[in-house]
Order: sequence, then structure tokens, then C-alpha cells
Amino acid sequence: MEPLTEKNNGTGTRCVSTKAALLWGVVVRCIFFAYSFIHEAMGSVPFTDIDFYVVMEGALLYSQGKSPYIRTTYRYTPFLAMIFSYPVFLHNPFLVKIVLVALDIAIGYMMCLIVKKLQNKSSLSLLSFFLWLGNPVVANISTRGSPEAVICFFVVLFVYLFISKRFKLSAVVLGFATHYKIFPGLFSIAVLCYFGLRSVQSIIRIFEFAFFAFISFVAPIIFYYRKFGFDFLYESYFYHIIRKDHRHNFSVYWLSIYLSELTVPSTAERILNYIPMILQLILIIKISVPLIYYKGDKNILFLRVLFEIVFVFVFFNKVVTVQYFTWFFVFLPLIIDFKHHSFVFYTMSFVALMGFWLFFGYLIEFQNIAVHFLAFLSSILFFIYNFLVFLPQIKRNLIT
Repeated sequence: MEPLTEKNNGTGTRCVSTKAALLWGVVVRCIFFAYSFIHEAMGSVPFTDIDFYVVMEGALLYSQGKSPYIRTTYRYTPFLAMIFSYPVFLHNPFLVKIVLVALDIAIGYMMCLIVKKLQNKSSLSLLSFFLWLGNPVVANISTRGSPEAVICFFVVLFVYLFISKRFKLSAVVLGFATHYKIFPGLFSIAVLCYFGLRSVQSIIRIFEFAFFAFISFVAPIIFYYRKFGFDFLYESYFYHIIRKDHRHNFSVYWLSIYLSELTVPSTAERILNYIPMILQLILIIKISVPLIYYKGDKNILFLRVLFEIVFVFVFFNKVVTVQYFTWFFVFLPLIIDFKHHSFVFYTMSFVALMGFWLFFGYLIEFQNIAVHFLAFLSSILFFIYNFLVFLPQIKRNLIT
């Protein structure tokens, strides 16, 4: 196997070639697969994500011509159930994990293509490698069977097509990705600012992009609504707007969500539930506006803006799970330049604080130990760290 590191053009930066990055990415995931068999045999907590079983049961129902929403807690688009409704997957569920891992690796390959296009480099920095292909959090999520790799693939494909100036096709991908998960729709604000309104050509591009994105967003919604009715709209979209889930939730709203399950919320409390969405929208607009006035090559700035949009969306959300972190992890290898070795420390601190909360979550959910206030404090600490320490460190290491 190729060595993992090599010098990059005499600069002293440790890099990893595309081929080596992909091979080692496969090795990391094989290690997790091997561990999963041991864990499932000996561990008290299952290794496989509960969402994996939900998706597979939804796929089985879909294959029988039934609604996947018959399975309670199936809250995805039917597209996901359709993908895995073929007998080869239903009879061999482990193949589904293989597909998700393959998507993980494909995302890494797309990242290499984007880095080459933006920076004219045929290799990733070693840090960029560890931010996705060598990232144990990402590898853990895909090998456990969580389907986040699907939306991450759509996002990276959109980025690649967009920076390649294939705007119509990128609009189709963005529209379909928004049908799959709502958050990519927020990228449309950045796209609007990217094109600007300074010329007739820009306005035409905006209308063309909006048209193709709208068609690819609405078409599957109409198709699935006719097939599955309001259940599809509610479980795929509306539920996520009103969702209240204190389990595995890193959000600063975690304790209030937990306590609200014990009481009937007042009208004022229901109105306050929408404040996070308003804050998200205001911050996302503020983040996107600099694209309008930027005079140079907008592609790198565009990626930074997309990263910050997702970062803000995730951490101001009422529900934040580990899977959500992959939504902004996917941008880090594209915008980070390993300028300061201290970034490794801050990245490890992010993982440590995440583990800190998970420890309390484990005590609450699996051991029935009442450490709710400590979990709440760790949520606040995690939020403060990410905005006052981790995000500024990312900005210090941005590609210029």
C-alpha cells in the first residue's frame, strides 16, 4: 500500500496523494467494520445505528408496495427506502453499509477533484485527509449504517458542478438534495449572492438556476405526495420543523426540550420555539452578503460561506446529533490550509467535548442516572467552544 504521507512540492507540508487517501480511507472503515462484529457480540449497546433498522424496515415496506411511513419514526424521503428496496439489499443488509461506506469514499474522491480544481493540487494535506477520509467520527457514522453519506454526496456533487460553472446541472442536484434534506436549500441564498444583481446576465443566471432547482425539488415531492399523501409531507418535512427530541441531542435547547415533555407548552413558549429559525436565517443572510461585493475568484469564498451556513444551521438548531456534524465536516477539507499545528489540538478538543456530552447522555439514557443538569452544562460549553474557539481557529486556517 502507498505510504500515507509525502512532501508537497518542497514546501514541507505533509500531504497524501489521492490514491493513498482513498486506500487508507477504505482501511479505516474496514477497521471499524471489524470492530463492529466484536462490539455487537460483546457490547451492551448495539453498534449498528437504530436508523439503519428504521430505513431497512421502510425499504421492506416500499418493496411490498406499501408506505414506508407505516414504520413509525421513518422520517426520510421515500427515495431512501426505494434505493434499498431491492432484494439484494433486503436479503443482505450488510451490503447497505457497504454502499454507504462506498459513498463515503466517493465523497473523498470528489473532494480531491474539487481541491485540484480550486488549488491546482493533485494531493490533499494530511490534515484534510483526517478531516474526512481518516476521520473516525465520519467512519463510525457510515459503518454503523446511518445514511448521512447520501446527503453529503449530493452536497459535494453540487459544489463540484457549481465551481465547474455547470450551473444548470448543479441547480438540479441542489433541488433534489433539498427534497432529500431541507438544509441544502439554504445554499440558494449564497447562490443568489454569488451571482449578484449587477447585470442582465446575472439576473438570467439566477432565473435559470431557480427554475431548474425548483423543478428538481418539486417534481419528486409531487410524485411522492400522490403516492403516500400527507404522511410523506409531515414525516419528511413538517416533523423536522416542530421536532422535539432530547435523545442524543447536543443542542443548548436540550434541557428545555426535555422539560417541555413534562408540561403543556403555552402559546408564548410555542412562539419562542421559532426564535432559533429566525436567528439562523438572519445569520445566514449576513454570512452570504459578502459574496455580492467580492471582486476576486468567488469559488473559495463561496465554499467558506457554505461551510458557515451549515455550521450556524447545525448549532442553532433545536436538535443537534452527531450525524449533523458530517454536514459541515464535508466542507473542511475544501477550505482548510494547515497553517497552524495548534489546529490539531482544537480539533481534538472538539471531539473531547463531544465525548464529554455523550458520556452524560449514556448515563441518562442507558444507566438511568439523573445527570441532566451536567448534560445541559456540557451542551452550553460545547456551543460556546464551537463559536468562540473552534470556528475562529478554522478561520485562521482558511485557504487564501
